Amino acid sequence: MPFVMAGLDGALIFALIGAIVAEFVGAQAGLGMLIQSLNFNMDLVLIRTCGNAGQRPHRYEPRRDNTMPRLSGGLLVAVGVLVALTAATHVASADDLAEFIGRSDQNGSMITHYGYVTHVNGVADADLFFDPANPTAATARVTYFATTTLNSRHVLGNIITTATTPGTLTFYVRDSGGATFNNPSSFAVGSPVAAFALRYYNVLNVQGANALGQQIGIASATASAQGSGLRLRVTAAGGGTLLSNDPANFVSVFLIGGTIVTEP
Repeated sequence: MPFVMAGLDGALIFALIGAIVAEFVGAQAGLGMLIQSLNFNMDLVLIRTCGNAGQRPHRYEPRRDNTMPRLSGGLLVAVGVLVALTAATHVASADDLAEFIGRSDQNGSMITHYGYVTHVNGVADADLFFDPANPTAATARVTYFATTTLNSRHVLGNIITTATTPGTLTFYVRDSGGATFNNPSSFAVGSPVAAFALRYYNVLNVQGANALGQQIGIASATASAQGSGLRLRVTAAGGGTLLSNDPANFVSVFLIGGTIVTEP
């Protein structure tokens, strides 16, 4: 009997998830259809309420790790991120849609952007990590990855500005942790839930040189992103290091954190 009850415990969760996913695809009624309808109406509160139907009652609170029962929470995160980043919440208070931390690496004319999401409106911060007690890239559920191409660079005194042609910014919801800043492509893993055309603009205020003689400075960046009928404004700040000042092949690293908001 204990084995039967344990099997039912997991089977009920997967049965509900399977039914909702099936309703996303082809149903004309049901919870999945309701979630899609609320998506179009930009109703984050009710979306989260529907997502909670896939969670266990409070007394059966799942463990906060990457074991199988957490898939119900993963579904909720995926739905919440999808709605927040593609349906948008055009609220009068102009709250941030999301917050993030990451890195941008310049190698010649190519710039690679990658990192993870630390906050999404309508989603509990703890649900954004497989281990909420250790919120790092390695435990992040939601990551992003983009590449852009440099097409403008200007220098005035200690100010260096750069801009890029549009690239593609993609957000991913992961089935497991494992992202690491030692491997940029590790952030492009999981189910893509939103994609935007991204133009990146960066300002580096050079403050001096480090012990290796490399220029370091205060970085600020903005980016405009557009997709799914939505315009986003990304604002970030942090620090930058110019690893190579060779005009034929500039190499720079920027560590940044910032916010994502909607634009009219």
